[in-house]
Amino acid sequence: MNILHGEIVLLSASILPHEAFMPGSFPKIVQSQDQNMVKYYVSQLNKATGKSPATIYSSLFTAFNVPRYTELQEAEWERVEDWFLKQLGRKK
Repeated sequence: MNILHGEIVLLSASILPHEAFMPGSFPKIVQSQDQNMVKYYVSQLNKATGKSPATIYSSLFTAFNVPRYTELQEAEWERVEDWFLKQLGRKK
């Protein structure tokens, strides 16, 4: 069991650079208040366009290459807000 565990650690270490495991080396995700704003924007866009929230979220995830809104990057927040404003500008 220990040997297998050791092999996995060595394998992981050889695939990923050491810096990937350093604290603070991961991109910061948006804070909870921004995550709440995403939900608000989705709600507003749903009301304005009639698109389902699932469709809006899917478009957002595709635009920012993330699997869920909680993984949006803090550095991208201004672009996220601009994306929503552009979507709202296209309402019928």
